[in-house]
Amino acid sequence: MTQEIQLSDYGGNYEAFCDACYQAYLAFWAGNPTFEGKRIQRNANKVSRGKEDDFWGIVDGHDASKDHEIERYCKVPLLGHVLAPENVRAASDVLFIRRLHKRKIRIEIFSRSRPYLVVLQELGKLDRVQFITAYPLGEGQLRKKLKNYEEFKRNGFEPL
Repeated sequence: MTQEIQLSDYGGNYEAFCDACYQAYLAFWAGNPTFEGKRIQRNANKVSRGKEDDFWGIVDGHDASKDHEIERYCKVPLLGHVLAPENVRAASDVLFIRRLHKRKIRIEIFSRSRPYLVVLQELGKLDRVQFITAYPLGEGQLRKKLKNYEEFKRNGFEPL
């Protein structure tokens, strides 16, 4: 099972902790991840503060509180857990729903046991999907995602 990275594993050294999280992020992308056989494409990899902007988007989020930020860093390795083909195929822990968002189809993929959401966007007929974001889900957010999933199934939409 994918392990989260803890600040305490680095003796409280925030720089070393941040670097370890970034290495986990790079390792995920080095594996050329796919979803439903389509390669997951990243945004243009601009670099700021010595790391790719997509990484900062995942770990910084919109909440400036230090505790929330640390939680987002810790969970970077869950990208691999949520998108692992064996987890997606099993559909016991990892669920996903397609939604229309500004006339584009977004795919919300989330884990029940390790509440984490990954959002992808379909790119028309191309053999790729676009990575949009990823973040941990709070209890209320997870309940809402599960409710949406059940609603989609009940209404005859195929949540996959």
